[in-house]
Amino acid sequence: MNLFKYLVIASCVLCTAFAVATPTQHYQAFLTKMESVKQWDKTQHDLFSQKSWQYWMSVKSEVNDAPSKYASMINHYHQLQAKHPRPYNIDVTRFQSSIEQFERFDNRNSPIKEATLFVGSSSIVYWKTAQFFPNYAVINRGFGGASIGEIEHFYDDVIKRHNPKNVVLYSDIDIENGVEPAIAVANHIRLIMRIEQDFPNANILILDMKPTLVDFILGKNVRANKVKANTLLKKFANARSQRHYIDVTATMMTKAGKLNDTLFLDDGMHLNDKGYQAWQPLIDNILKEVGASVH
Repeated sequence: MNLFKYLVIASCVLCTAFAVATPTQHYQAFLTKMESVKQWDKTQHDLFSQKSWQYWMSVKSEVNDAPSKYASMINHYHQLQAKHPRPYNIDVTRFQSSIEQFERFDNRNSPIKEATLFVGSSSIVYWKTAQFFPNYAVINRGFGGASIGEIEHFYDDVIKRHNPKNVVLYSDIDIENGVEPAIAVANHIRLIMRIEQDFPNANILILDMKPTLVDFILGKNVRANKVKANTLLKKFANARSQRHYIDVTATMMTKAGKLNDTLFLDDGMHLNDKGYQAWQPLIDNILKEVGASVH
């Protein structure tokens, strides 16, 4: 063998030996390693969550475009999630500081009469409601990633004290944490009926639970359970004329039936301004219909 051929072969051998594994190969190896651990403590749960979130976030758009390419690995990931579930426990006081900020603001300012009140989880928090609805008397009382139970806990602070004419409600936290659709919707119904008891003339705008680019990371059935919950919410809303079901999901899909990833922030969960622009006309049409108070 001449020297040139020898060097070529040696070079190829060295390249193979020192080839750098791809992020996908690293993550596949990680899942296999985690599968060998029979009992997970907090350390294993935290490691699994950290590594998984980091990897899936890096390929979320690719998964949205070509889910079949990642189907086997997603299935492996979901199997481990199911085998080692984390309990869903919420401390209803965890957003106490946010509520105190609302209280300080309200104590310094005159109340808004016949307000349209936006309340709920982070999709409300991120919504620049004053900017998107400049002609209406709006109040935004979204906080944290509030579950329905947390909104109920702070009901007097974030809802009752504002004596709203209209309430725009959004929360998907229960579903995203694995609560069954029927239970999550029962929580919604309980809160809505409490609002209706206190404010029988108020209109309730119920936003359906939006799909996100990270639903599959949160859990195997999260996207499907949102669809089931939305069906139940729509049925409940249709039972009373002052309830209005808002199908925001329809505004978020491409003509090809894929979730439009240009509507999200980099986290794949929260909307950017373009996403809220897609939602805005749906809310605006209802507010016009019910004669919402203007500035």
